[in-house]
Amino acid sequence: MKKIFAICILTAVCLSVFAGCGTQGGLVAELFGQKGNDFYEQPPVPGDDVILVEPIETNPEYTEIWTDEIYTEEWTEDIEYTIPDIRIPEFAGAYYFDVTWEHGVHSESLYYYDPQTEWDHTLQLPDTALQDGGQLVITCCVGFNQSGDLSYGCNIPDSTAKRGGLTSVHSGYVDLDFADWIDGVVLSIPVEKLCVGRNQVEFFAYALNGTVEGYVMWETIDVYIYETETDHDLADTEG
Repeated sequence: MKKIFAICILTAVCLSVFAGCGTQGGLVAELFGQKGNDFYEQPPVPGDDVILVEPIETNPEYTEIWTDEIYTEEWTEDIEYTIPDIRIPEFAGAYYFDVTWEHGVHSESLYYYDPQTEWDHTLQLPDTALQDGGQLVITCCVGFNQSGDLSYGCNIPDSTAKRGGLTSVHSGYVDLDFADWIDGVVLSIPVEKLCVGRNQVEFFAYALNGTVEGYVMWETIDVYIYETETDHDLADTEG
């Protein structure tokens, strides 16, 4: 009986020791594989001292990726517009009434309009005309359709091409209904700007409104300056 009582007292003492040690950081904790330095979170029980443990601060490296949202909007709008009425001059033809060589007080006709004969656009002058000087005056009418907003010119230096010269006499030679716009033009060419041989005279027109690059009319007149015999040449011939 005494042995049984001693065993019961020993058992009670062991249980008291185990209860005092607890399961956190004591022998029992080690028995269960928990080391004293490890962090172990256990909810406090009433009467225990609460110790606040600050968490370990860490600064993990991270990359923030962001993009702006691109907003596009498709829209259409009805725009009212009108196409400008662009009229390009169309060359309908030219009629040459007369060509005169005017020098000093003299005036020599080189061509006069003949309805029965078509002019081949060629002229001839002696080389003495280069010393006598003066002007080749060409009177003509030029016709265009669609537009008459034009300007005229010539390739020979110091020459002029002016509107005018379409008299009632000249207009009686041709039917002026061959084009929508008819211009009378007087072309003056300095003879001294020519040379012995063939001279290609270009008589042209271009649109003033800028709708066409280059010329809308290009007429060619060939002026031949031929050599004349001098007194020295005649003496050599007679000898």
